[in-house]
Amino acid sequence: MTEKQLQNYIERGSNIDFNYNSKRYGILKKISKTEPEKIAFWEWNNPATFNDFFTDFDDFKRNAKIQGISVVEILYDIDDADVF
Repeated sequence: MTEKQLQNYIERGSNIDFNYNSKRYGILKKISKTEPEKIAFWEWNNPATFNDFFTDFDDFKRNAKIQGISVVEILYDIDDADVF
């Protein structure tokens, strides 16, 4: 998945799930009537990550990491992400 594809998926509100190193991760644009929009990023089965939010795509691109590697970089090598 390219960076541009990822950004488009996030901007249109798609839910993105993918596997990396035997773990499942999710990305979703969170929309609230009372709060600014945010991008949520989490590791399934790890409740400690359910509160990881980013203000926009640039913030997500700079700061969303798995084991010190940018999620955007990781997704370059993942062709089977689920997008819905």
